[in-house]
Amino acid sequence: MSDTRPRRVVVTGATPARLRGRAPRGDDAEVVVVSVGQPDPAPAEAARLAAELGAYDLISVGVATGRVTPAAATVLGACDLVVTATDAVWDGAATGADAVRLGLAIETADDAEAAAAALAAELGSFAGGALASTKRMVDSVAGADLTAALALESDLQTALLTSPAHRRIVAGMAARAGERPAQT
Repeated sequence: MSDTRPRRVVVTGATPARLRGRAPRGDDAEVVVVSVGQPDPAPAEAARLAAELGAYDLISVGVATGRVTPAAATVLGACDLVVTATDAVWDGAATGADAVRLGLAIETADDAEAAAAALAAELGSFAGGALASTKRMVDSVAGADLTAALALESDLQTALLTSPAHRRIVAGMAARAGERPAQT
């Protein structure tokens, strides 16, 4: 059984934590919390980290606290979900509530770090392969024709239903029900 606790990636200063090699593909997709602190990453480093976030089948929950500068917004914009502190100031003017209203964040919280960690823990309790496949599907179908989108959905569902993780889940459910699962 894989560890479903979220792992923390803290992005601070000019040397943010590297994601390379951290996000396995398939059944064990990770949920990470990305917190951009002060001082901000340099713009080139923020762009590199944003590109890395998008390159993996991980689910990223960004945390916006304090002053959210353009470099921080670059990293947060690459996250799948963003929780913002109620008192966060986005680019010198917008508040946390403004960020939610504008669709930049999904919620405000007095303790954004704790809210993001709770959200990541909840997501981490779901089947990693299903989360990764959902993200891949959403990312891939924008602008795709219906035939290509349906083919991708079929391929992803087939991969999920034939995965070792799915077999473990079915076997566990059958054992709890007192049945022996059919061999595939």
